[in-house]
Amino acid sequence: MQLTPFITDLLQTGHVTVNPELQPFSEADKAEVARLMQQYHNWDAFHMPLNAPKYDPFAAVWAAEYLYRAIQFLLLRNLGEEEIKQHLRPYPKSVTPEAVYSADLILRNLPLVYDLAKSLSPSDPLVIQLQAAAREWPFSAIGIEVEGASTILDHPSLQLAYTDRVIAARDRKLAATPHWNRSIQIALGAYSRQFWPDFEPLQEHNS
Repeated sequence: MQLTPFITDLLQTGHVTVNPELQPFSEADKAEVARLMQQYHNWDAFHMPLNAPKYDPFAAVWAAEYLYRAIQFLLLRNLGEEEIKQHLRPYPKSVTPEAVYSADLILRNLPLVYDLAKSLSPSDPLVIQLQAAAREWPFSAIGIEVEGASTILDHPSLQLAYTDRVIAARDRKLAATPHWNRSIQIALGAYSRQFWPDFEPLQEHNS
């Protein structure tokens, strides 16, 4: 097994190792990852506002595979664009709230991998692929500046959690959009000067 110890180390220590070769993941390996991620989902959901979306094992395993491969391509610089496109494929199903949250349990590490890849080579094919992933999974991708990110979030728990992430990152670009600016105002309440001193609330204009 290669994916199971990778996920175990990621969740427990944040330090991971990957195989120096692009070998397929076994079904037993993926099944064990699905079980581990179910346990992690149950724990993480306690820290989400309101009721978190339910667990989607397919999305969780897909995200685990995606991050593993992304780190391989980050480290194995002899691999080219064709291998990257072959192994970092878009999500093949509908992106539901359950998929967004289950994938995020792993993809919340995507901005760190992106920053490392961009520091090595801003025009690297890996950077382009990670930008595409950020557009598809914006809930997990605060800090990756992309245009045309897909709409996330018609789920109350995800909306509140995303607002918290915008505040934590102090993302001025998102804070300047009317929807998220209003959400930030509500979340900060009377504590805006404490948690985001230079946050600028937009004024509502009645027509």
